[in-house]
Amino acid sequence: MSSILRRSWLARLAVGTVVAASVVGPAVSAQAVTGTGWSHAAGWGQNQFGEVGDGGATAPQASTPVAVDGAGHGFTKVSAGNGHSVAIGTFGTVWTWGNNNVGQLGDGTTQRRLSPVRVQGLIGVVDVAAGEDFTLAVTSNGAVWAWGNNYAGQLGDGTTQRRFSPVQATALSGVTQVSAGMDFGLALRADGTVWGWGENSIGQLGLGTWTDQPFPAQLPTLTGVDKVDAGYYHALARRTDGTVWGWGYNWDGQVGDGTQISRPLPVLVFSGNALDLSAGGLHSLAIRSDGRLFAWGDNTHGQLGIGTTEGKLRPAKVRDLGLNVRVVSAGYLHSLALLADGTAWASGDNEFGQLGTGSPAGTLIPVQVPGLAAVSGISAGFRHSLAVREVPKPAYTVEIVSKLPRLEPGGSLTAQVVTTALNGSAQQIDLTAVVSEPPPSIAALPQSGVGATVSPKIVTAGDTATLTLVAQPNAPHGTYEVVVTARTPVGVIPAANVTTVFTVEIGWPSS
Repeated sequence: MSSILRRSWLARLAVGTVVAASVVGPAVSAQAVTGTGWSHAAGWGQNQFGEVGDGGATAPQASTPVAVDGAGHGFTKVSAGNGHSVAIGTFGTVWTWGNNNVGQLGDGTTQRRLSPVRVQGLIGVVDVAAGEDFTLAVTSNGAVWAWGNNYAGQLGDGTTQRRFSPVQATALSGVTQVSAGMDFGLALRADGTVWGWGENSIGQLGLGTWTDQPFPAQLPTLTGVDKVDAGYYHALARRTDGTVWGWGYNWDGQVGDGTQISRPLPVLVFSGNALDLSAGGLHSLAIRSDGRLFAWGDNTHGQLGIGTTEGKLRPAKVRDLGLNVRVVSAGYLHSLALLADGTAWASGDNEFGQLGTGSPAGTLIPVQVPGLAAVSGISAGFRHSLAVREVPKPAYTVEIVSKLPRLEPGGSLTAQVVTTALNGSAQQIDLTAVVSEPPPSIAALPQSGVGATVSPKIVTAGDTATLTLVAQPNAPHGTYEVVVTARTPVGVIPAANVTTVFTVEIGWPSS
């Protein structure tokens, strides 16, 4: 929690209007600097269902990155699915937005959401994953929760029943990470074992079988794993020795073993001590320990970033990114890469703006996503993309506006308390008002005080409240200070308080 106060006064008199103002916010420039900002999400690409999360402002697509609504949620991780999105907020809360036709948002309805809504009942969540039309989450106690479509058992609860609110996956404990494919899920346990459930018609669960699995089952030949990622019909895993293993559908070489034979059991595909990996629609990505990015599989739209549209059955070097890649994410027909300097780069199809370049043209080599800096996380979905970035901390101003700041004894007046959001802040603000005490010799007199109330007491930055002052009949003449304090709730990141002082004259009108 931080409390940063910068106070400024506006002595503005115009047409009988008096304004007192204070500002709370960081003394930083508009450009975020690592360590001084706060985490928030940006989205771009297809926005037909609200999956970008900007309230529908850029529907049907956002060709460049825009801020996801809900700055106060402090998103720290995002995952893009097919038409919907999920994020982790403060205290491990879960937020979802976009398409909700089968309950994939987990809010108990089938109503699409253009802005993030909270998934009730979940807190302390450490990982989330958005699949085709279902969603997974892991809580800090190692339990897996799931909601949305379930026709193939992809929720792992032992049924094929759709769930509009979170249900716990069966027989899973000690889980640290989850990943959601087209219609199947994977979980990594703290003991390094991998578990899979859901659709398995092409061997995508890595169990050595071809039948769907409604209950989580352990992959029999894979241990010592520290990361998994589910693509649309295939999957990848990294072992603690840095090797990458793949299984599932392989018609386009996305498994990476040099063949086009689907693999129901994991096979070794990359021995380059991988830093990160990602399985996409029909292609895969992995970063070697020296920061070099490799790609393989389908390349019809240039999603491999190798400068051609030639597919690769084995890992091939991605062009022009050098040894600087730290995180990767493979979408359906596009790829994202996060570099050490906090910039995001994209390649592949751009029909729906999923590269974020502002142009409908795709690219065969990675290009920088404009308007993004200090990026810490990326996620490539079906036709849209998300990023977690560091932005300047939220700030807001509080002004008290009154046309005639004078009050007669026994009378009352109202003034506007105007809040203005800065830097995309959507924080709730708790407003209180206190009037300065009269001198002790007068305070003992009956009916001598001045009362102050604010309504509504809690507003969202950008809203307006009403300050009401009531002077008792014996209120002494003079100048009173009305102290209005705005507080952001504990637990909101970042928290901050601001005090604004408004003066009012008590007395009879001069003749």
